[in-house]
Amino acid sequence: MSNEKIIELKNVEVTYREKKTLFTYDEYTALKNISFDLYKGETLGIIGRNGAGKSTLLRVLAGIIKPDSGDIKIHSNSISLMALQAGFDPNLSGRQNTIFSGMVLGHRLSYIKTIIESIKKYSELNDFFEKPIKNYSSGMLARLGFSIAMYTTPEVLLIDEVLGVGDVTFAEKAKKSIREKIKSDTTVVIVSHDEAQLKQLSDRLVCIENGVVLFEGPSESVYNKYNLIMKLTSYGLHLHEYVNNNVVAFKVDSVNPSPNYSDLNFIMEEDISDVYFETKSGHSDKVIVKDNGFWIRMFHDDSYHIFLQRKNDNKESIKITIGY
Repeated sequence: MSNEKIIELKNVEVTYREKKTLFTYDEYTALKNISFDLYKGETLGIIGRNGAGKSTLLRVLAGIIKPDSGDIKIHSNSISLMALQAGFDPNLSGRQNTIFSGMVLGHRLSYIKTIIESIKKYSELNDFFEKPIKNYSSGMLARLGFSIAMYTTPEVLLIDEVLGVGDVTFAEKAKKSIREKIKSDTTVVIVSHDEAQLKQLSDRLVCIENGVVLFEGPSESVYNKYNLIMKLTSYGLHLHEYVNNNVVAFKVDSVNPSPNYSDLNFIMEEDISDVYFETKSGHSDKVIVKDNGFWIRMFHDDSYHIFLQRKNDNKESIKITIGY
């Protein structure tokens, strides 16, 4: 990865309008004030729950959607979005869509003809490659899009939830191809719910929630915070502050809610020597750590500053503020 920026986003916003009646519309803002840079040769993972705005963000990066406000600068003429049906004509065959997609990426027809049989073979579509793609299953569409992207070598490759395309054998081949792309100079952006894959492949993660970038950084640090937020919000709890400078790995294993309080069980993935908390109302106490785990009772009418210190570490390792 170099320090050369290949895509720059600043305060990007995208709003969808859905017509309800002849004169009225419903509006939904999918992206709000999105700002980050993508660097040449980088592999960037994008995470977030369903409906968070991840796929819309990829379409902005691909130039398919123009932002309603904000600025986007793209320093590349070759960007390919690998999604299930992105840019395909359902009435054209796999072969015809391959030719069209390659030319959209800036390749000459003569070059596409030299690679098209390799694309057909890689996709494992066989005779279906010559048939209209409206007859394809979603897995076959994903195979076609993936195969085109692998052989047309765009400068920026955008991958939308297709790491597990096809059967087990093809999925493993696809993952191997992605790893090879990452080792090359290709800039890759991946949207996926597969935590293990993104940790393995990504240089950096961006977390999107309700159309907003919540945080970005190294994968381990981002997933610690993201998983904590997802766990807490499922029980009506909220993460107000999170400081984890030394990237201590942990998770909330379980939450036992009651009407007035919740018992949280924290599991640490490394040795923690001390845990204590202070509440907004002024109460403080030390917590017993056993087998790298501890319980804490949090009353819903208060907020809790939880401090964790790693063994042989003179500095404060984590500070978390949680409230109802």
